[in-house]
Formats: sequence, structure tokens, C-alpha cells
Amino acid sequence: MSSPSASRTPLGDCIRAQLARHGDPERGKGAQAYMKSEMPYRGVDAKGQREILRECWKQHPVRSADELRAVAHDLWDNVAFREERYAAQETLKKYSKFLDMSDVAFLREMILSGAWWDHVDHLAKWLCGDLLARYPKEMTAVLKRWIEDENLWVRRAAILSQLAFKAKTDTRLLFSFCERCLEETSFWIRKAIGWALRDYSKTDPAAVRGFVEKQHGRMAGLTLREASKYI
Repeated sequence: MSSPSASRTPLGDCIRAQLARHGDPERGKGAQAYMKSEMPYRGVDAKGQREILRECWKQHPVRSADELRAVAHDLWDNVAFREERYAAQETLKKYSKFLDMSDVAFLREMILSGAWWDHVDHLAKWLCGDLLARYPKEMTAVLKRWIEDENLWVRRAAILSQLAFKAKTDTRLLFSFCERCLEETSFWIRKAIGWALRDYSKTDPAAVRGFVEKQHGRMAGLTLREASKYI
């Protein structure tokens, strides 16, 4: 889905028009610099984006899986401003009930073409995580392949896929993914491990404490600081 060849959709056009209407070029320049993004921003803040999405979803509700996929491709592929991709992510999250295991390749391509934390973390937590909750056996097998993937963003997505799970976290899966990547030198992987452990420590601090005590000698300082914040 990396080539800009998707058909335009009424919902996508509504979102683009409203982003253009409410954009602030100076804010956009600041956001682009902060995010180190090659892609420009319209300059609509998070609250404004939420309001635009609510209104456009109301005008053009998504009623099927095929329609959701068409809108997501439209906003992701026919992209001129980064907020359009945020809109694709949020639309997929809102209508995630329409997604199934046939969409895994679609999500992986979004991770590969997005290749930055603002895209990857959302896709991991809300979309990969949703599929994991609904199709645990099938999605676990996918994530076990992803943690071995040569692309660091795919590995990061695997590590962060249970961020919203709390007491439903598959602890064995979480710890095995963290352990698998402990000696990686990438900031993005080290940060992801620390974040995943820190988040789960709010639910089960004893389990995370035990993992940290066992593995602290292999942990980068960044990972250890993040993981130990609440234990």
C-alpha cells in the first residue's frame, strides 16, 4: 500500500477539506520540525483533529470492511500532509471491528511505510493489539514472526502490541519478546522494551521486578530506567 494509487473516498475528501480549512501553516512548520518529518503538516492540533474526525465520521460513516479498507488506503496512500495518515490510523481504530486476520499484511505495510514512532506505536497498541485480543492464537503466531523481523519498527510493534491489555497481558509472550531484544542497540527498541515493562508494572509490579532482577545485567540503562520507574 505504499504507492499513491488508491481511489479517493468521500470520507477521505471530507477529512482533507477540513484539515485544509483549519490548518495553521506556522503550527505545521513547528510540528514538522518537532517530529523530524519529511512530510509537511497542515498544522491542526490534536483537539482540532478529533473534532474534524467526529464530524466527518458523522457525515460519512463507515459501514463495511471494504469501505474501511478503501478509506484507510485513500488517507494513507494519497497523502500530502501527515495529519491525513493520523486520520487513517484513527479511522481504523474507530471501526476496528471490521478488521480481521486478512488485514495483517496491510498493517505491516503501514508500519514499514510509516517507519516512525507516531505511526508505529498507534498501529501496534490499537490495531495489532485489537487483532491479538480477538484472534489470540493466530495473531500470536504473527507476532512471533515479527519479533524476528529484520525491520526494527516491525519488532517494536510486536513488543508494544499488548500495551492496552493490563491484566489480560500474556506475560510469557511479553517477557519473551523483551528478552529476545535486550541486547539490541537501537534506541527505539530499547525504549519500547522499557515502556512495555513499565506499563505492565502498573498491573503486576512483582512480575516485572522479577524480570528486571533476572535480566538487569543485559539491559541498557535506558531500558532499565524505564522498566524500573514504578517498581
